[in-house]
Amino acid sequence: MSQWLGLALLATALSAHAAPETEKPLKLWHAYRGGEETALVQATELFTAKTGVQVELLALPYDAYAAKLTNAIPHGVGPDVFIFNHERLRNFHALHLVAPTSGLAREDYFPNAVEALEVDGQVYGYPMSLKSLALYVNTKLVTQPPETTDALLAMLPALSDADAGRFGLAYESGDFYFHAGFLFGFGGELFDANGRASFDTQGMARSLAFVKDLQDRRFIPQEASGALVKSLFNDGRAAMIISGPWFAGEIAPNVDYRVVGLPVVSTTNIPIRPFLGVETAYVSARSKRAEQAQALARFISLGEASRVRAMVGRQIPADVAAYTLKEVREDTLISSFREAARHATPMPNTLEMARVWEPMKLALRAVLQGGTEPQDAGALADRRYRALHRERPPDASPLPWLGLVGAMALGAPSMCCGARRRRCPSSAVTRMWRRRWRTSPPRRPAWRCWCSSPSRWASACRCSTTRQGNTPSWAWPTSWISWPAAATASPSPCPSISRWP
Repeated sequence: MSQWLGLALLATALSAHAAPETEKPLKLWHAYRGGEETALVQATELFTAKTGVQVELLALPYDAYAAKLTNAIPHGVGPDVFIFNHERLRNFHALHLVAPTSGLAREDYFPNAVEALEVDGQVYGYPMSLKSLALYVNTKLVTQPPETTDALLAMLPALSDADAGRFGLAYESGDFYFHAGFLFGFGGELFDANGRASFDTQGMARSLAFVKDLQDRRFIPQEASGALVKSLFNDGRAAMIISGPWFAGEIAPNVDYRVVGLPVVSTTNIPIRPFLGVETAYVSARSKRAEQAQALARFISLGEASRVRAMVGRQIPADVAAYTLKEVREDTLISSFREAARHATPMPNTLEMARVWEPMKLALRAVLQGGTEPQDAGALADRRYRALHRERPPDASPLPWLGLVGAMALGAPSMCCGARRRRCPSSAVTRMWRRRWRTSPPRRPAWRCWCSSPSRWASACRCSTTRQGNTPSWAWPTSWISWPAAATASPSPCPSISRWP
């Protein structure tokens, strides 16, 4: 009876200990602020209402967000789900921070959004929203947005007066994030067939020449920053600007505008294809409640949660079905960026992508500010890339060195016994030692160093001492010492002699 009672008490204790783990809320980390954060809170409340599982949200500063994830998750104190842009996915995967998706239906999302989340054929995370560049147009200055680059070039002269501070187009031309769309639109590629960055291409030269022509003709401002672009557009001094969905919150209320996709490059018939960023809900590889974490990540990326994020957070949903909703479909900003994102190029989630920013920044600055010809800028970027990311040479084999050490160890006795003894090289160090000890008082030891090799520059010497002024009746024990060590040995070049008799 007592045994059964003990087992019952043990089972009760175990169940009481396990209960808090399942009752704890799921942890969701993010870096949202403002409307995006408000929308995420509402989306998680919908998840709790449907499943009964509580969600604990933690907003982190973006600058420290990645470091916090990489430090917390491996130690089991991180989130169950976290939201991050897809460009760091391969790094997260290498650190074993993310778990593959389960139950993701590709047809629920835009194809290029899912493509951005693939690593070695496996999808990691659930795409939530899309971020890419589009063309903001001041409708008071431009009634018909340009659909091609030829149409753009035709209308820019009438819209520009650089002396008066007016420009037909403004964007951060020195930033490769903004230039990448021109590169792809002119048929350029950023990586070769082996996935290595390639800058010295025809498409690169043509895209740089196009942008330089815009600047030389004073259709765009020089060295434009984000603050300058905002100021020009809000003051009515820029008829069109290129930016992303985040710019909509910075437009003054009195500015009438619309958002359209970037024009098609007339010479290639390819749209200007900017980078596509995908905000993604990732499931932590260390989550103890993986099934519930997968359900949460999937829920906030689809359905009613997508509607809330679109209308409250002003995000561009990656959920295809969200655009069947009337309020989402009729929202001009969201539908316009949806069309822009359709043609965007997913930013590669590889380490090689992180290596292209500095060389391309140099190339753009050299062309737009330094007078470098566009056809030479690619080679300049290539040289900078190679200087920053030289491949590590193969490790040298230690066998030759081991063989040399072995040969020296085996050959030293025979060299000593069989070779004709010679005095050590008369170097400055040797002369110093001779001068020091031979000018000493009588009956002090004098050093004698003899080479163990028949060559003049011997690799080892044998040192011994005799008493000055007397016939040598005895000698100190001899010792071997390498010649470089003799120059630094203290107090004598023979380490076995440490004191006088």
